[in-house]
Order: sequence, then C-alpha cells, then structure tokens
Amino acid sequence: MRLTALRETCEESGLTDKALEIDYGFEKTLRYESAGKPKEVIYWLARLVDSTAPIVLSDEHQVCV
Repeated sequence: MRLTALRETCEESGLTDKALEIDYGFEKTLRYESAGKPKEVIYWLARLVDSTAPIVLSDEHQVCV
C-alpha cells in the first residue's frame, strides 16, 4: 500500500521519496460510498524535506489562475 502511495505521489506531483519525509506513524482511513460502491482511502503524512525538488503536475490536474 505504501509503495502505491509513493508511486501515485510521484506520478501526480513529480516528488520522489527522496524529497519527502514520511511519517508512517500517522495513518488515516476513510470509508465511504461513491456511486453506490464502497470506497476506502488511506492517507499518510509526509513533509517536503527538499525545497528544491521540482513539482511537475500530471495531466490529471487543472491549473486555475
């Protein structure tokens, strides 16, 4: 699961595990229904430790100005 979260973070923002300090002691699980189907999302806490790491948003993001 955690590797999936890191992969998704990298895909969505360009940030790798080298730029982040992950607090594996913090975990929050949310369970809900969407379109009649049960969903589960797990969140972990991370802090950016490399302020020079470039952030590259994926095509899934919309930039509003």
